[in-house]
Amino acid sequence: MHKYAWMPKEAIKDRPDDMVIGMHVYRGSFRSSHFAEGGYHIAANAIFNMTSVDDYLMEYDTERVDGLQPLARLPNGENW
Repeated sequence: MHKYAWMPKEAIKDRPDDMVIGMHVYRGSFRSSHFAEGGYHIAANAIFNMTSVDDYLMEYDTERVDGLQPLARLPNGENW
């Protein structure tokens, strides 16, 4: 998970202060297959607290996702 979080953080480390970064977390459908099973709880801390991303677009309309509980891992920010 640390390497997964490091890659986007590294890619945006030199962004201007006024640039907002969004991450689309999609469970995938490459040739009607998917990359992983299980809910976001496995990666929630890495996604929300280790990437320096501002906005998240996440898939929640499939049985592969186990509910909204992982959103509790969102940091408490001034805009939340």
